Amino acid sequence: MKMPKVLVTGGAGFIGSNLCDRLLEEGYRVICLDNFNDFYDPRVKEENIENALKHDNFTLIRGDILDMQLLEELSRLFSDRRSKQEKN
Repeated sequence: MKMPKVLVTGGAGFIGSNLCDRLLEEGYRVICLDNFNDFYDPRVKEENIENALKHDNFTLIRGDILDMQLLEELSRLFSDRRSKQEKN
């Protein structure tokens, strides 16, 4: 069975990156959304997701959760799953 996709916002931060790593270990397909702002050094965020970037089930999207167009595009990634669940 194919594991579901999971969207992790702030996925390159300390907590988010650890969550991404754990989800990947459990076999989930992980979509990480992070805007790499300078709240803390973006280089640290790059290091946080270094291992996840090597994983086939990991997708990094550099963007802001406040970007409505981006959110609409992301919602399409999950729409197939919802459609299938609604039919059951």
